[in-house]
Amino acid sequence: MSFSHRTGAESHTRGAAVAHANGLRFHGRERPDLLEEGRCGAVPSSEDGPFVWDTMARMLLAHLHSDRSLRAFQQISMKHIPALDGLRGLACLSVVGFHAFGSVFRGGQLGVDVFFVLSGFLITNILLQDIDECGRIRFKDFYIRRTRRLLPALVGTVALAVVIWLIFGGRAPLLSWAPAALGYYSNWVICYYGYVSMGPLQHTWSLAVEEQFYVAWPAMLLLLTRLCGRDKSLLAKAILGLAGCFVALRFALGSVESPLALYPSTLVRMDALLIGCACSCIYKETAAFWSSRRGGLVAGACGVTLIALSLSYNSLRFSGTAGFVRTLVALYTAAVILRLTSGIGNRILEHPWLAAIGKRSYGIYLYPVVLGYVFPKIAFPGRALAVSVAGIAVAWVSFKYLETPFLRPRTRNPRVAKPSEAEIVYQGKLEWKSDAL
Repeated sequence: MSFSHRTGAESHTRGAAVAHANGLRFHGRERPDLLEEGRCGAVPSSEDGPFVWDTMARMLLAHLHSDRSLRAFQQISMKHIPALDGLRGLACLSVVGFHAFGSVFRGGQLGVDVFFVLSGFLITNILLQDIDECGRIRFKDFYIRRTRRLLPALVGTVALAVVIWLIFGGRAPLLSWAPAALGYYSNWVICYYGYVSMGPLQHTWSLAVEEQFYVAWPAMLLLLTRLCGRDKSLLAKAILGLAGCFVALRFALGSVESPLALYPSTLVRMDALLIGCACSCIYKETAAFWSSRRGGLVAGACGVTLIALSLSYNSLRFSGTAGFVRTLVALYTAAVILRLTSGIGNRILEHPWLAAIGKRSYGIYLYPVVLGYVFPKIAFPGRALAVSVAGIAVAWVSFKYLETPFLRPRTRNPRVAKPSEAEIVYQGKLEWKSDAL
């Protein structure tokens, strides 16, 4: 049986009409793989009778179960891509390697730039989904999610640092670096007073950079979408233009400021975040190229270059050629991300252990540096390796018992069944899960 689309305002309704047929939940939202030109189609009302709902549900289930349709929809929705977790895991390991074995992983510091690009990509995807569905950004929900994702591990890290510092280092700095870390302004403390001023929490500067960016970015993105309309390519160009302005600012500051003072500054780190944001606007439109053989060659060359830089690059400067390297790293990372989100997998990045490290990368980044303030007091062979292993172990425990409880969705009615995988896919929501935040 077929049914015709309604005309007028009813044919583009975005209402919250929900039907339950054969256990399938249907929301009247955009389905670019089912509806022509990505527009919302008709949503039958209850007066159409249960037969229409049953027929429609059966048709859509059959469509979803066809291999070609399901594969195409997975490429568009990106419910979850383990390879992105693997990429985040590699970036995390490079940073840990830089902290523990700086003479070997001299360019491991560039893993932070990879983190920034991934963060901008993932978070902007969530914000754009909000705009597409609601025409606005749910600021309250966004900041609550980020607080639940980031604050538990950060509080645990600060608490561990306080205990370690009281035992081995004294009490004086507690009033300066603990509030700076929890208040996300530690990068500015380092800019003015040096890394020593933050003690075992000196590495929280990168968290401060991200959160300062995300205070302003949602509102700025909403404004840009109003100006650019539905043209995502124009939106990406506007974001890249903004990134170019920050690159120029970085070159100007790099010629007059010392490298150590600029390194944790928010002003010189914006380009990596914005490049990731621009990627989230165009990954669908460019999927055809990046899934091709030519796109694979480009992304592969970029990935090999990133690995080479992580082993050889050893400059903290932001002027001249050295200053441009970080922008290149962000662009190379963007190419790899676009390849991974085009529907082409990667066996290395999708390895379960590497993906598991990526999911726990937040804690793995935080804890080893803090533990490093204990082991200098206890000298023994293999100290750097012991710090890394102990930090990863603490991060694993923290993820399970400290972070995960805050990531679980809370419902007032425990009898409400968890939606099935088919329901989640059919709703067409971008399910990055909590670890994407």
